[in-house]
Amino acid sequence: MPLKRLTVATLLLLAMFLAACQTTTTTKPAAPTPDDRVPVTISSSPGGAEIYLNGSLVGSTAMQFRLAPGKQRIEVRLEGFETWVRELQVLPAQPTRIEAHLKKQ
Repeated sequence: MPLKRLTVATLLLLAMFLAACQTTTTTKPAAPTPDDRVPVTISSSPGGAEIYLNGSLVGSTAMQFRLAPGKQRIEVRLEGFETWVRELQVLPAQPTRIEAHLKKQ
């Protein structure tokens, strides 16, 4: 009889431990790693335009960089041309190429 009680107690503790582990792992999303980022290439016509990602200057066309999956706002600016703006949904494991055709002001 004492062996049976020990087994039930052990199983109960094991079940509680597994439930706690499952709760911990499902409530904390993993931070994106560099391997999760997706290649995005942006070029423009004419070339040499500034690229802004979510409001911050990141470089000039043509440029390739890696972005985390999710929604991104891209602006391409060149003096004498209208600003080109797009909302981009970066999808996991889907490299993306963007060509911004700028119009004269």
